Amino acid sequence: MIKKLTLFASMLIGFGVMAFSQSLTVNGKITDKEGNPLVGATVTVKGTTTGTIADIDGNYVLDIKANEATLVYSFIGYTNQEIPVNNQSVINVVMESDITDIDEVVVVGYGTQKKSVVTGAIAKVDQDILEKSSTTRIEQALQGQTAGVVVLNNSGQPGDNLTVRIRGVGTVKDADPLFIVDGLPLEKESLDFLNPADIQSVEVLKDASSTAIYGTRGANGVVIITTKTGRNNEKIQVSYKGYYGIQNPWHEIDMLNKDQYIELINEGRANDDRTPLFEQEMIDTLRWDTDWQDEMYYYNAPKQSHTLSITGGTENSAYSTSLSHLNQDGIVAKGKSNFERVGFRFNSTHDIGIFKFGTNVNFANITKQGIDPNDQFSPYSLIQAMNTPPIIPVTFDNGEWATPEDFKIGLQEITNPTAMLSYLNRKETINKVVGGVFGELEIIRGLILRTHFTTELSYITNDTYTPEYNLDATHISLQNSVHKKIAKYSRWNFDNTLRYSKTISDHSITGMVGLTYFKNWYEDLGAGRSQLIFDDFDRAFLDNGTSASGTPYGGFRENLLASVFGRINYNYYEKYLLEMVLRRDGSSKFGSDYRFGLFPAISAGWVVSKENFFPNQDVLNYAKKRVSWGRNGNDQIADFQYSPTISNDDIYFFGENQDMYYGIRPARIPNSEVRWETSEQLNIGFNTGFLNNKITLNCDFYDKRTKDWLLTPPTMEILGNAPSDENMGEVANKGFEIELGHKNKINNLFYSLSLMSGFNKSEVIRIENPDNSFTGGTAFAQKGDILRVAPGEPLGYFWGYNILGVFQTQEEIDAHVDSEGNLLQTSAKPGDFIFEDRNGDGLFTDDDKINLGNPYPKFNTGINMSLEWKGLDLYMFWYSAIGHKVYLATRRYDVGAVNYSQDDYDNRWTGPGSTNDNPRFSLRDGNKNYSRPSGYFLYDGDYLRLKNLTLGYTIPKELTLRTNIHKVRFYVSTENLLTFTKYPGLEVEVGGEPLNIGIDKGVYPQARTILFGLDITF
Repeated sequence: MIKKLTLFASMLIGFGVMAFSQSLTVNGKITDKEGNPLVGATVTVKGTTTGTIADIDGNYVLDIKANEATLVYSFIGYTNQEIPVNNQSVINVVMESDITDIDEVVVVGYGTQKKSVVTGAIAKVDQDILEKSSTTRIEQALQGQTAGVVVLNNSGQPGDNLTVRIRGVGTVKDADPLFIVDGLPLEKESLDFLNPADIQSVEVLKDASSTAIYGTRGANGVVIITTKTGRNNEKIQVSYKGYYGIQNPWHEIDMLNKDQYIELINEGRANDDRTPLFEQEMIDTLRWDTDWQDEMYYYNAPKQSHTLSITGGTENSAYSTSLSHLNQDGIVAKGKSNFERVGFRFNSTHDIGIFKFGTNVNFANITKQGIDPNDQFSPYSLIQAMNTPPIIPVTFDNGEWATPEDFKIGLQEITNPTAMLSYLNRKETINKVVGGVFGELEIIRGLILRTHFTTELSYITNDTYTPEYNLDATHISLQNSVHKKIAKYSRWNFDNTLRYSKTISDHSITGMVGLTYFKNWYEDLGAGRSQLIFDDFDRAFLDNGTSASGTPYGGFRENLLASVFGRINYNYYEKYLLEMVLRRDGSSKFGSDYRFGLFPAISAGWVVSKENFFPNQDVLNYAKKRVSWGRNGNDQIADFQYSPTISNDDIYFFGENQDMYYGIRPARIPNSEVRWETSEQLNIGFNTGFLNNKITLNCDFYDKRTKDWLLTPPTMEILGNAPSDENMGEVANKGFEIELGHKNKINNLFYSLSLMSGFNKSEVIRIENPDNSFTGGTAFAQKGDILRVAPGEPLGYFWGYNILGVFQTQEEIDAHVDSEGNLLQTSAKPGDFIFEDRNGDGLFTDDDKINLGNPYPKFNTGINMSLEWKGLDLYMFWYSAIGHKVYLATRRYDVGAVNYSQDDYDNRWTGPGSTNDNPRFSLRDGNKNYSRPSGYFLYDGDYLRLKNLTLGYTIPKELTLRTNIHKVRFYVSTENLLTFTKYPGLEVEVGGEPLNIGIDKGVYPQARTILFGLDITF
């Protein structure tokens, strides 16, 4: 018996030892791939209820009973991971995001929505794209990232704004979208304070149902920008992002050298039956051969950016702050083209029970210097480099500036560009505060009252100093002078909303009502003086001038907008979706009878893939149909057009002494019936997901009609004052958009691909003015407007004469007659263009002009590709615009012996059969080959550009964490590395206003840039 008891006790002890040997304590840290702790992540023993959660630092500790157990790690929005213990006491886990585009949250007007229940056309710019962007302005980061959004550079000069168009152009007034930054409505020009590194998300609202909540200001689309915020229960995190790079021209025009220029000018005079300009005796003295592009460009121009940010949070508060500095020199006019921004940002949120409040504050100090980016007449433009003859040196041997006049060549506005840039002294300084405060009170469960006040305060000074100089007969300043302008403007917006959300079983409803009040005011004051006692820009103050120069001036204007709005969202099981919006706006820009406008919208969605009949298969996982209709408005016109106004800027002289008096006169013919421009839009779309939503495809079709078109009618000058705008037309924009994306991970390789493409066709439906059309856009050498708007045509098409070819012989000239046998082109010679007399009246008038092409691209496509493999990452972004024309207006044909390009020289007509596309060279232009607008000046604007190529490397965390550094990433990045286009100008992207777009008058080109950067987080 004793032996049996002893054996049994031994067995119990043995089992106890075995059990003790199989128990184990496992600890570790759970983070995302960026190293951020996943607070609240769950760790469980597979097949049991034993588990724990991660603390504020992502750390966890778990006691298990068997070392052969498997631990399951889970967190909302991330892929579950199962890891066998295998006697490991420390297991650190990096979790991969499982959130697809379908599951993400997007910002909408006055709130957020889960993308799966959105019924409108809303696009979100990928956060990774924003992180990889090294742009100066946020509009640049939008290019090619959302379908249906066209972004064109107005110039490559640092700090210059861009042209942004959403679903075509529906107005000839301000066609820019409304920008909302942290709740504050802003104009495009005000976005210069934003540091792209501070931006958390960008959403683009494209259809009427998503923009109707902004009523009168949503007709051109809405871009919502949200800056970064902190997170609760997050340790203090310090990050630095910075880069330094150099910039150079991506393209230069091959201009004529000295010998070719002399040959061409003499040939042109011979063709005009004149003696040569350059005789051999003079040619022997011409020893200079200047490359004026080379003289104007600033090679290896520096660009640098530095951002230091701090984020963190406690249980009840979160904050995010940053300090940044950007300095970018332009690639033209060294020391005269620059953009510098110093910015500070602070965002915070605080929870106190049922009350939540927060602040966001941005301060920016901005300094701009620049040349004129697209101006035929400016002495401070690149057009000077393309027209100044190569025989002119920069300076003579004695150091004095040389000019065409010194060589008996009078070229009016064209002169030594280097000399003129030396006289250019102007600077704009902007001090700006943008921010707001908000408070939220949860009255009862689900019922939230929110108040949000935001404002922009700007103080702007413009300083200009002109020294005394006498360069030539046209470019002369008899005395030095200074001019200063000071401007102040303020925008403030006060929103109040009441929102209620309730879910009952599978039914979810959210209602919101609100009211908003917006005020915008502007004041400026300017003055000038001359004969300064100090002759330099640094001391060019008004009180250093000894005599008055011009009359002091100033002005003030303001406008107001008061609105009420509401929105109801309903969904059943996130399968049947409905949204209704209504907004009523009142604007001070319209008279009492038409001050208020009503803007409704309705949209619905059906998630077909949630139906029971939807097949359960792995190919098509998600399918949603959407349809929406709504109306928006546009009030972007001058103030007080409904009321008679007076002007006091006319000067009269009376009496023997001719004393000066200021007179007052009517300034505008009032129109008390002017009202909203209304945009009505129908949108049909669908969203799909394939292969477990690793592939997503979103498509939208839209029909957008802008009615009550605001136009300025023609008025006889004899009336003496300007007309007010009238509602007198309609235009349609129809198109489709495709967004295709793919994300996947294969072992250690993560990759993503996305394609954004949009097609738009515009057509003017009607114009209610006597001419049934109107024109705009100028290129001086080609007389008259070159853009036209007419029914049945696109808005703002190029308008000119049709060229049938080139006269090869005199017999062809003699055969080109009207219906009565009269010569059509009496001044023509062999080598001149054959213009078409379309109506057969024997004259060349506007009735003979045709549609030569559209300045707006038909297709825009952006392609993003990224790869991540272990610590390496590669990003590539291509952008393409197809189906549009650019009008090349850089040549000053009207001033004579300017320089020409190698293409002009090589392809000119030199005799019968040499070419049927280009005319003979002529300086007098008797046949008006150059002064008549025609297809000769139009080129395909199609291009494909590698906008960004970035290669980076992140040091493994096991190495950096030893030094308490969370993340270290080095990268090299290029911008505009490759451009494929047939356009011969300096820059193929030529933006502009609706009736002044696509006309290249010497556009400041974009730079090809290489950057070296560092991202580091502590």
